Amino acid sequence: MSTKISDKEEYAELIQYIQNTFKANTLSVRNLFIADLPTDYLYNIFISSLPDEIRDEYKCAKCREFFNKYGGLISIDALGNPTSVVFGNEREILEEIPHTLWFVAFIKIIKFLDFVRIKDIFITDKEILGSDKDDKWGHLHIHNVPKFITKIPKGSSAVKMQLEMRELVDDAAKFLSVIPVTELKKWLVKIKSNRDLHVFNDTAAHTIRWYLSFYRQYYDIPYSKFRSVLWKHIAESENKEIIRYTGSDLEILLENTDN
Repeated sequence: MSTKISDKEEYAELIQYIQNTFKANTLSVRNLFIADLPTDYLYNIFISSLPDEIRDEYKCAKCREFFNKYGGLISIDALGNPTSVVFGNEREILEEIPHTLWFVAFIKIIKFLDFVRIKDIFITDKEILGSDKDDKWGHLHIHNVPKFITKIPKGSSAVKMQLEMRELVDDAAKFLSVIPVTELKKWLVKIKSNRDLHVFNDTAAHTIRWYLSFYRQYYDIPYSKFRSVLWKHIAESENKEIIRYTGSDLEILLENTDN
C-alpha cells in the first residue's frame, strides 16, 4: 500500500467508521448472524468500486479476510429485516462518509445484504475481530467486541453450537411449513386432556406453545423474511431444548394415543 499521509488518514477514518458503526448497531442486539455469501464477494465489491488507479493500494490479505469473516455480520429486527452491523445502513453511510472513496462500495454492500439468507449464528470468544497489527496503514478490525455477543460455553465449541442452531432452524422451518395452526391447537387440547400423555405433557405442550407463539407473532410475515425471523426467534428462546421435540415426534405421539 502507498503511505501518502492523506490516504493513510482517510484509511484510518474507514477503520474508525467501521468501529463506530459496529458499536452503534450492536448496543441493543442480543444475537448476530452470518449472511450466506460467496467467498470474496463483499471484498470484490469493495475493491472494484474504487478508482482504477488506487485499487492495488487497497488490496490486503488481512483486510480481505476481514470482509470474508465479518463483513456479512447482520442483526435481524422483529420483522426479519437485516442490518449490516459492520457497514451500517444508508442513512449512516450518507451522514458519515458521503465523500469517501468507499461510499459507493458500502451502498452496494448493504443493498446486497438486504436479500441474503442467514448461514449461521455468530459465536465468538474474541475481543478483537480482524487484525489490529499496526503495519503501514493498519488493517480493518473491530475492537472491544461487546460481551453480550454469543459466547462459547465451557465444554462446547462454535462449530457444535452453530450446527445445533442450523438443525433447530431447519426442523422448525420444515414443521411450520406443513402443519396448520388449527392442528397445533387441537394437539395442545389433546395433550392437556389425555392422561395417557402425562409423561410427555410438559415437553410436548411447551413445544406446541412455542410454535403457536411463533405463529401469533409472525403469521403475516413475508415468506422472504420468514426464515430470518425463525433464526432470531430460536436464538432468543430461553429453552432451546423444547424446540427439539419436533413435529414428527408430536405426530407419532398423538397418533399412538388417539381415542
